[in-house]
Amino acid sequence: MEPKITDRVDAVLNVDDHFREVTKMLELSKGAQREVQDFMLTRYAS
Repeated sequence: MEPKITDRVDAVLNVDDHFREVTKMLELSKGAQREVQDFMLTRYAS
């Protein structure tokens, strides 16, 4: 994980439990789709 993400979470919490990596489908022109990596945050990470 990038340092800027780990800086948001208290050292007591496990970063992997609160910043989940997800893949979303992005709609492009003419109906095409592309996978985009993103992060989903728990309420403790935000």
